[in-house]
Amino acid sequence: MWNLVLRFVLGCLLLLLLGFVFVASVDRGVLSALEELAADPWVATTLVDIYIGFFIFWLWLAYRETSWFARLGWAVAIVVLGNIATLVYLLLRLFAMKADEGVPELLLRPEHAERFRSGEAEDEVP
Repeated sequence: MWNLVLRFVLGCLLLLLLGFVFVASVDRGVLSALEELAADPWVATTLVDIYIGFFIFWLWLAYRETSWFARLGWAVAIVVLGNIATLVYLLLRLFAMKADEGVPELLLRPEHAERFRSGEAEDEVP
């Protein structure tokens, strides 16, 4: 049940974000907006804050993914698309999960999730 709720919430957030991006893009391009806003220190502060968050999310993603190709591809997607990419990644992970899988399978590498489920990882953090 939690999986369906999370899919719904993240899907709604993705649609909301895409709607805002569409409206903003119709108004003007992102580069022209940045030219106008670059002098405001709060714009720079907000961008630094956002990209620190993207980097933290990517660190978890890099742990979760075992392929360097996937890690680098998602890094580029996150830098270019921001939270659109993070939401797509999470939705893809959720839709790939089996019905009997839970939070450990979402958050951990498959081999760590198995160890967690079997109780082998009680005293250690992967």
